[in-house]
Amino acid sequence: MSKGLRLTEKWMQRALWLVALVFAGFLIGLGGKIVENIWDVEAPLTLEQFVDPAQGPVVRAAAEQADRNKSEAERQLQQADQKHQVAQANTQAAQETFQNWIATRRSTARPDQDPEVIARTRDLDTLKAAERQALGAVEVQQQALLDATQARQKAAVQLEKLEQPAR
Repeated sequence: MSKGLRLTEKWMQRALWLVALVFAGFLIGLGGKIVENIWDVEAPLTLEQFVDPAQGPVVRAAAEQADRNKSEAERQLQQADQKHQVAQANTQAAQETFQNWIATRRSTARPDQDPEVIARTRDLDTLKAAERQALGAVEVQQQALLDATQARQKAAVQLEKLEQPAR
């Protein structure tokens, strides 16, 4: 009879160990869920919470405005550059046409075409002036882009100086 009690006692111990392991697994899972969701209890801290509330929005607004100005300057530069390329192409085409016409004029040596040479030369000068004007517009836009880029860099430096102590 004592052997039968021992067998029951062994199985009870094994059952208790099994219950202990299941309970430990449950507690580990519950602890993991609690730790996983702990960030939902409180809002995470952000850098903006530690930045000076008086200067922060002003500096950020200046940086955003500088970004917008830079984007606009880049767009305007692309437009001016495209117009300059068109003017260059027009001038080059007119120059080639003029050179071909002059070569024909020399081969025929007709003095009655001299007024037409002068008119074509004026037209070519007009196209060159338009090309120079387009190049001037490109240079103006390049300067505006440079100014906007430098303003953005200055705003970024100010924002960095403001955020450095907050970090």
